[in-house]
Amino acid sequence: MNSVRVIRNDDHFISELDAARGQLLVVEFVTRWSGPCIAVAEAFEGLARRYDRALFLVVDVELCPDAALSHDVQSLPTFIIFKGQIPVDTVRCADMINLELLIADHYDNNEEEPQAR
Repeated sequence: MNSVRVIRNDDHFISELDAARGQLLVVEFVTRWSGPCIAVAEAFEGLARRYDRALFLVVDVELCPDAALSHDVQSLPTFIIFKGQIPVDTVRCADMINLELLIADHYDNNEEEPQAR
C-alpha cells in the first residue's frame, strides 16, 4: 500500500525529487489552513493507494517556499505530475476528477520518455 509522503522543507523536496528517477511522481502543493486543501486531502490519499507504483508527496508552501516558487504555484491546491523529474502536467485548484484522469494516463504510459506539457 502506498502512502503520501509529507515534505518537511525545500531540501527534503529536492531529495525526494532526485530519488524518484524514472518513477511517476504526483506532488500536491498545499497550506494547512486552506479549506480546499483540507477538503481534498482524503481523496489524494485514496489516489496514492490506488496508484501504488507512483510516489505521492504533499508539500506545504509555507515550509517549502522555494519549491512552490520554482514550480510556479499560484493557487492552492496545485498538483504537479512529474515523470523522470520533469513536470509533465499541472492541475490547479481542487479538480480531483481531472487529476485522476491525468494520473491514470501517465500511470498506464509510465515506460515512455517524459514530454513536458
